[in-house]
Amino acid sequence: MKKGYALITGASKGIGKEIALQLAAQGWPLLLVARSEQLLLALKQEIEGRDGVQVETIAVDLAHPEAPGQIAAHCTQKGIGIQILVNNAGFGVWDKFENASWEDLESMNALNVTALLRMCHTFIPMLRQHERAHILNVSSLGAFQPIPFMALYGAGKAYVRSFSFALRNELRDSPIKVTCLSPGGVHTAFPERAGSQLVVERNGRMVMAADRCVRIALKAMFRGRAEVIPGWYNHIGMWASKLLPATFTAAMARKIMQKPE
Repeated sequence: MKKGYALITGASKGIGKEIALQLAAQGWPLLLVARSEQLLLALKQEIEGRDGVQVETIAVDLAHPEAPGQIAAHCTQKGIGIQILVNNAGFGVWDKFENASWEDLESMNALNVTALLRMCHTFIPMLRQHERAHILNVSSLGAFQPIPFMALYGAGKAYVRSFSFALRNELRDSPIKVTCLSPGGVHTAFPERAGSQLVVERNGRMVMAADRCVRIALKAMFRGRAEVIPGWYNHIGMWASKLLPATFTAAMARKIMQKPE
């Protein structure tokens, strides 16, 4: 059976790039979306040379409301059918809420939450055209508890997780399976963008390699699982967050996330 395209947002780096590499190795044609055209073209050249699959790229800022429509128009123009939608694009801001730039917080929410919603709403009709299709929404282990010093980031990821479960239920009689990926720390450029390298240094032993995280995630996605939390230690953290009071888990998270004055 001919495979449709896998559309991956935030595909130029980190988890998104690793998802692109692993799906291409499985023979999936790709539509890669990120802001950096240079990085996307370099990845396109690498994948096409290695795996021989078709790779399309679109350099666009998904925080802009019109971006999902532009991507959909490109698909229509090129005759591209999307069978896998990976909503991976996102970033964090590490600071006290009151001290953080409002522009940064607003941009983060626009990308981490609103863009994901728009992409799902825009591409579900296209995904329905396949006998089996997938949506992989990237949340975070931070969705399970309050995160002082990344308060809005954690709240946004909790939103994404809740939305993913609800959407999965709505689509249960459709060909589309929704999977929520909730990783803990992963070795990517995320801390550099968030300014939280110090947090990684404090907890380096609990940070997972991106290729391992993605292998686990894609296996779960193709099995149609509702959620995947890579790493046994992250499962422990998840259950602790569910069983303990939110005031306690927030205090514990503060010790990990504390930003020096």
